Amino acid sequence: GIFTRIRPNEDYYLHIFISELLCFFILLVSPQKFSGLSKVAEGGVQLIISNRIPVYYLLILLQQFLIIMVDRIIYLRQSIEAKMVLQLVSLLFYHALLFFVLPQSNGEAFFHSPTLVLYYIGKCWYWYWSAAQMKSGYPVVAESILTKSFSFVSYIIYSVYRAIPFLYELKTALEWATSPTTLDVFQWFTLEDIYGSLYVCECRWESY
Repeated sequence: GIFTRIRPNEDYYLHIFISELLCFFILLVSPQKFSGLSKVAEGGVQLIISNRIPVYYLLILLQQFLIIMVDRIIYLRQSIEAKMVLQLVSLLFYHALLFFVLPQSNGEAFFHSPTLVLYYIGKCWYWYWSAAQMKSGYPVVAESILTKSFSFVSYIIYSVYRAIPFLYELKTALEWATSPTTLDVFQWFTLEDIYGSLYVCECRWESY
């Protein structure tokens, strides 16, 4: 079967996150396919010129971002039940959205839109690894996907992650809110800063 190589308590969060990040990127580069403007020949250009974001597109973008956040919270809480609910809701929602709602609003069949097909493939990849995570169970200790290895490439990836506005702050705040700890939020951020500095030093040490 497709899950024969799944090992108990394996960590598949990186695969889940990458698939959702791919879907988020598709939303950013092809807004006209998710806003109903592709009925017009220059839907994407019209969206840029108008300098306004359609409410429909904004809701889909927000929903995509919320799923990434909720998935991270579920991962930190290691709740299989919550993950099953999210999996079921996302399956129903995106099949209705991609096969019925968007094709009707765009005036274009699903299989005639490469953007929607690619977005659906990204979602299928997300559902596969989510199912693999549920079958395997969450790891006993939730590790950071960015600090598992020490190398120059890892250092570059970590530096890019820290340079993205609000991403580090949001991740750290979510981890503090979902972790049993006596530290307040400012102490937690200080601890993360110390750990980040030590990780960077270790990466530089391993690179030379």
